[in-house]
Parts: sequence; C-alpha cells; structure tokens
Amino acid sequence: MNPRNPTRTDHRLSALVPPGTVPNPITAPSFTVVHRRGRRGKRRRGMSPELLGLVEELRDAGFTWVQIAAVLRERYRLNALVAMRLAHGWSQRDAADAWCALWPDDLKTFKNFSYWEIHPSPTGYAPSLAVLGRLAEVYECALVDLLVDGPNFRHRDRAHVADRLDDGTVQLALGQQCPHGCTVLVYVR
Repeated sequence: MNPRNPTRTDHRLSALVPPGTVPNPITAPSFTVVHRRGRRGKRRRGMSPELLGLVEELRDAGFTWVQIAAVLRERYRLNALVAMRLAHGWSQRDAADAWCALWPDDLKTFKNFSYWEIHPSPTGYAPSLAVLGRLAEVYECALVDLLVDGPNFRHRDRAHVADRLDDGTVQLALGQQCPHGCTVLVYVR
C-alpha cells in the first residue's frame, strides 16, 4: 500500500508485507523489497539501456569490475566512484543496499553515495579512508581503483619524468612528454 495514496499499491513492497501496514525499511528487519520487473535487460534508474548493455556485454566477455569502470570513465567521462558503481549495473540505491547488507550497524542511503560521488563539488562530501575501504569491498576492487582520477603529482619527480638511456643518462627536452603523458616544464641537471 502506498502511504501517500492508500488506494494505490506500491509496486516496490513485497507480498510479505501485511496489507494495511507500511514498514520502515530501516527499523523493520523482515522488510523485503521486490521489484515487479526483472533487472536484467530493463532500464534502471540512472542507467541508459546503452550503458547497461555495454556493462553486461563487457562482463560476459570476462572483463573485471576495474576494467569495466575504466571503459566507462573513458567513454562517458565519469569519475571513478560513479564508474565503479555503474560497472556493477547498480543505482545509488542498489549500492546502498549492498553496503547495508555487509554492515547493518552502519546503514547508508543513496544520498550518502550521491554526496561521495559528487565530491569535490560544494555540495559533496569527501569519503573518509574508512569509507573508501568499505566501498572497495562493496565494489570488489582495490581502494586505489576508486582514487584513480584523483590528483597526480608524479610529474614533479625527475626520475618519473626522465627517459633513461642504456648508459643511465637522462634524455628529455622541455615541452616533451614522458610515457605517462606528463609534460616537462623545467629541465634540471
């Protein structure tokens, strides 16, 4: 039953909920959410059919979650957290449900995921290291996979920037790019 309109049935509530009751999903441990339509092949909130099809195709081809997220980051210009969630084919609500299943004493909602994913915008929150560790467990990846789009200061390390010849000497000119894409701005001997 829909609490806003008692005459309309809410398709998200399962048949296990007694008629006339509206359980609170946080306090009622027996609450079960069942979707009327199957997930596979159907449009999910926040995922176009094209994106969902790509994710399923890559997974069926044997790609890892990290590899799928990399494809999504490149193709759709997503940040690492969003790409990793979408690599699983999850909405923010699905990710929150996975979190709550693993840590029922530390419940999170889709809004928490939204805040973490839009960081560093003024309305976003930076996930703590502990949260990133748990997100890595939820997404079955390494913590660094969630930070791959973060700041990178390797270009300041001369050893990183320089291409070394067989004799150990450095051969790289101003304006030249290293193999990682960093541009040499200063040449120090």
